[in-house]
Amino acid sequence: MDCAKYHQISRPEQNIQHGICAESRQLQPANHQFQGFPVEVLDHIARFLPFHELLTFSRVSRTCYQIASHLISSGIAFVRSGAGSRLPLCYQPEYFSFTVSPWLQAVNPEEAERLESCKHQPNFPEALNLSVANTIAGFPALQLYRITHKKHISVQEDEYPLMSPDGMHVALCSSSANYAEEMRLYQIGGIMEPLKAISLPAIPRIRRCYFSDESRSFIAETMKHGLYISKQDEEGNWGHYQQQAFNDQRTSSYPHDEKSDSYPDYETLILQDKGLPAISDAVRFALSPNKQHIVAKCPSTIKIFSRHSSGQWVQSFDSRSLQLKYNSERLSLEENYSPDGRHLVLRFPRDNQPSLSLKQAPILTWNQQDMIWESRGTVYGNRFIYHVSFSPNSILLGAVSVDNHLQVYSRTHGGIWQKKGQFHFREPVHHVSFTKDNFHIIVSGADRMHYLTIGKKRPQRYHPY
Repeated sequence: MDCAKYHQISRPEQNIQHGICAESRQLQPANHQFQGFPVEVLDHIARFLPFHELLTFSRVSRTCYQIASHLISSGIAFVRSGAGSRLPLCYQPEYFSFTVSPWLQAVNPEEAERLESCKHQPNFPEALNLSVANTIAGFPALQLYRITHKKHISVQEDEYPLMSPDGMHVALCSSSANYAEEMRLYQIGGIMEPLKAISLPAIPRIRRCYFSDESRSFIAETMKHGLYISKQDEEGNWGHYQQQAFNDQRTSSYPHDEKSDSYPDYETLILQDKGLPAISDAVRFALSPNKQHIVAKCPSTIKIFSRHSSGQWVQSFDSRSLQLKYNSERLSLEENYSPDGRHLVLRFPRDNQPSLSLKQAPILTWNQQDMIWESRGTVYGNRFIYHVSFSPNSILLGAVSVDNHLQVYSRTHGGIWQKKGQFHFREPVHHVSFTKDNFHIIVSGADRMHYLTIGKKRPQRYHPY
């Protein structure tokens, strides 16, 4: 508690918030040295602590409170890799000149020069992450540029281009005769076209593919012939498949199916929490990424419960309020959380829904102070909305619809989600995802993957590269 003595402030707790606004304008997180506090501490504060606990923490560190308050109000999250607290490789100083710097030089050259001069500072990855988020959020409008498109066959409905956890590779699929599938790995990043790393031999009846947690192995799991594993050496070169049987003990180090193993212990713990109201009529639950909210899907509605600062679970939203607004008599919604757990899209599925509902998807934003979910925008489509996805830093929202359009939404200064850019494709597109650097988008359809980048919209047609 020595730290508390040195950072104790004299003003009453209720007056802290009034003094924050003026001082936070002078204190920009991207330029600050974090007062010696680990960035993981700020990450935890900004993403998980309720508003009441933030005020309590301000007694320990006024500086940390200011930074966390700024992050919460701006919606900027620390994007993490899938397997730990380390930021993706594209945010590491040794990759900066290749991955992020060329893009920043085109859209924000002064910021690119500033970051180049501080690459050796210990908090550089976090500062770069905030810089990219602030740059994108500051664009009044976005221009989407297609860098390239590649052949990709979706044999099954949910087979979309697969990205590695470190954000450096994407796997595409090509089908051949006799139900065999050829996988191609591409290196992505920077402003150039994806670079083919390796074409792996066609193998029969692949059930699923995935990268290892550390992104050094690519695994193709077949229905009858075991596992085919390609490994990356120390120089970054990928080797050809090595076959392993299903009962090989070495396969135990690879991840299990995410769909069946996603937060099982924590979800069970939440459902057993005596503070959670009885929701016996719910047929499905969905936990937010920050584990502070849970969507309970009931036959006629969706309810959202949130963990209060007291530790109790309270109802924070009931989707019945959307029925009149979206003319849906039989309400059936599907949810899409943002990575930071602060935004949520309720999308109407295709079955048994009025045509008007299919064209609209409400966007909810978590109000930390009032402990409620508020409607802060709507995704519109000329026809059925196929898929929506947030960027890793939760700044952007992408949506693809049956009319072959990609729309990208971002928040205004008032916190309202508005469309900032769009792109039209000549063929149907079904899926959208953002890369780990937050400024590239992968859109895919039945037989093609499109690789786009985000730029600042200018009065005249202009390609930044």
